Amino acid sequence: MGEDKQLIACAIEMNDLLIKHKKLEQQLSCIEAYMENLSARIFATHLQEQEALHMNYLHRKSAASSIRRVYQTLRDNTSRQIQTLSHRIMCILQPGIPTAVEDPIEVLTSLTDRDDLVQELTQTFCTLKRSS
Repeated sequence: MGEDKQLIACAIEMNDLLIKHKKLEQQLSCIEAYMENLSARIFATHLQEQEALHMNYLHRKSAASSIRRVYQTLRDNTSRQIQTLSHRIMCILQPGIPTAVEDPIEVLTSLTDRDDLVQELTQTFCTLKRSS
């Protein structure tokens, strides 16, 4: 009976992680599209010698690039958490498998501070996007 409870808890956690991973992928895709748009604008303003606007777009792209790195890091951490959880499920189903080195619960706890940072950066990104 204890195994069933563990598997249910792992399944719920896996679902949450997969949803989080999907949302991070969507955000990264949006940021990539935004950066491509900015690259085109940067090129056009450079050709038209509109220095002030050119610098504005360069600053926006720099900020978007930083936000992208944060999302990539979160996505990579989520991928590792999914792999670790998958290994934990396999350990429950087949007790002979060596246990994982990294516990997903500890990883999730360590990311709580980063989640607050992502929310703040997302708001900044949205503000920058609206001003474009």
